[in-house]
Amino acid sequence: MTMRLVMLEQARSSVAFGVDHFLQEYPGVFLLAVGLVSAEPALTPGGLARNATQELHTVDLDDTFSMGSGERLIHSLHDHPLAGCAFFIPRTDPSPKTAGRKTECDLVIPDVSVSDRHCELRLMGGEMLVTDLSSTNGTMVNLQRLEPQVATPIEDEAILTVGRYSFQFFEAHSLYAAMQLLEQSR
Repeated sequence: MTMRLVMLEQARSSVAFGVDHFLQEYPGVFLLAVGLVSAEPALTPGGLARNATQELHTVDLDDTFSMGSGERLIHSLHDHPLAGCAFFIPRTDPSPKTAGRKTECDLVIPDVSVSDRHCELRLMGGEMLVTDLSSTNGTMVNLQRLEPQVATPIEDEAILTVGRYSFQFFEAHSLYAAMQLLEQSR
């Protein structure tokens, strides 16, 4: 099994059949695309960029741009190419999933702020673990940068930021509850 793209409308249609049906159809966890971090490439006037160790290097189209975001990160929902997408990981699949810019990744994020292989996600012992793979811009959980190469648990409804892209992590029952609230407010 692998990470599976589920359009939010598809998951919402399952809400009408009740929580048991939803949990049977989606026995696992979701990453819901929620926004872009407002940030600019950390470029100098001469076309050089600063890498993670703040050394200047020439920008190559295959490089990951270092990004600067000022003192606080602001999320924007507009222009998010993955908006409306949820990525489902079944509980029965303990294999690691990679998120990154390369097409070989399980979750492809097409942006220069994302490293080729940015982070790894793994369901283990009932919890989701996230490991930053020494990415240029780091991986954040609730805006706290993770230590590279250290598996860190992520809690239900936490925000995972990969480069400029943010995803909200949901256990299936929590996503069901959130979508049910949306349906009731219509």
